[in-house]
Amino acid sequence: MIKKGKFAVVLMLAMALVAGCSGGNSGKSEESSILKVLYYDEQSFYNDYGMLYAALNPNVEVEVITQGNRWGGGEGETEEEREAKFQQLIDEKQPDVLFIDAKQYEKFSHDGKLLDLAPMIEQDKYNTETLLPGMLDYLKEKGGGTLFGLTPSYYSQALFYNKTLFEKHGVDLPTDRMTWEDVLARSARFPTDGSPEERIYGFKGGYDSSLFQLGMNIGSTLGLSFVDADGKQLMIDTPAWQNAFNTALQAQKSGTLYFQDNSHMSGNWNSYEEYLMRDPFISGRMAMMVEGTYMLDQLKQAKDALKDKIDYEWDLVTVPVDPNNPDYTTSTGFHQIFAINNKSTNSKEAWNFIKYIHGDDYARVKSKSYNSGNLSTRTGYFKDDEGHNLQAFYELKPSESSLYSNYYKLPSEFYMQFDSFVKQKLEPVMKDNASLEEALKAIQQEGQQLLMEAHKKQDEKKGTEQQGAASGVVEQSVEGSSEDAGGDASESTSSE
Repeated sequence: MIKKGKFAVVLMLAMALVAGCSGGNSGKSEESSILKVLYYDEQSFYNDYGMLYAALNPNVEVEVITQGNRWGGGEGETEEEREAKFQQLIDEKQPDVLFIDAKQYEKFSHDGKLLDLAPMIEQDKYNTETLLPGMLDYLKEKGGGTLFGLTPSYYSQALFYNKTLFEKHGVDLPTDRMTWEDVLARSARFPTDGSPEERIYGFKGGYDSSLFQLGMNIGSTLGLSFVDADGKQLMIDTPAWQNAFNTALQAQKSGTLYFQDNSHMSGNWNSYEEYLMRDPFISGRMAMMVEGTYMLDQLKQAKDALKDKIDYEWDLVTVPVDPNNPDYTTSTGFHQIFAINNKSTNSKEAWNFIKYIHGDDYARVKSKSYNSGNLSTRTGYFKDDEGHNLQAFYELKPSESSLYSNYYKLPSEFYMQFDSFVKQKLEPVMKDNASLEEALKAIQQEGQQLLMEAHKKQDEKKGTEQQGAASGVVEQSVEGSSEDAGGDASESTSSE
């Protein structure tokens, strides 16, 4: 259910938009029609897009087709089964506007199920100049060279750094397109003495202090995957993965990494100021961290709440990159792609809707409210009055992470087992100086056995379910035949 406060904000924005917009590219439709939109659920759609759109288009009746468990999935349900249900939903309901993820967008594009947006963009002279260039390139590439969809927002991260700390300790300031080695080498130059409540940290390692998690983060940046394309063979005992984990190991041993435990958010603090000061970056005791745009709001709130306690300068550069692919990042994601069904009976209004939610009017109004930490792909509405380098969020183009690209091919229970198993194998490397090379070999061999067993169990379970389904069909058929036979016998007796 939509919270009243949030609903009121959206409603006020809608009223402001109606008051401030006229024709042109505002997204107004003059004809009465029905527009069928595929989305998570109806409330989310109106909260995210529909409220503003409906305010401008009262003559358009929007029918929201909900996706059910498209991303959640039922217990034991495979990715293939979820995709089959999703396709069945589209075939039955035939929505005009499709809301799909990047993987689905690529598949639907190649299968010829989406409308090419180029003719409509050209006909309306629709401004694409201020749309994020990396987004258009990415969607064209996924569409086999054709633009079949647009996305109004995306998630991105940047490396925040405390400029004052760097200058005080004589460490070179961070720059765009650093490697993980560059970042962690700078981190290692900060002092490690003092109590946890007072000391300085070089870099925020995250929420999990295991060697496994940091190694995986580094591997993701480098485009590594721990399993093959079929999800059947582990690939973690390689020189590239050994290098990634060794980089993580040296950083862990430097003692300059900070890992945020649950107590920071547990509520054991006496005031909001105390809560804020527990964060070592906000309190001026951490040199670097990789975070999303939501951190900008937190820093602004902290400055307003703490006033004279915030006496440092901070800025931004891009996240660490793969040196062999320095203009791309796996830290940028497009999760909300809107496209038009090739079988749409109302493609004109479908384009009108897509054009509107990716336009300047919508971006301008939405910039006035918090957007779940996402950035608008319509650039020019993301600003900072203090001159921080916000371009760091836009600088790099999106690249898919290989780390989890084949995740859905894995048995549902395997990854949790694997996560626990790998952490156990790597713990002696960190604590007892055991061989990293030998640990990765053991992970490869024993992990492969776990993977094979998990696939076997999944196949057996699927076979049992299929047999059960087949038995049900046979039983229904037999029952139907019996009823027919009984009916025939009754009719025969009655006739006699």
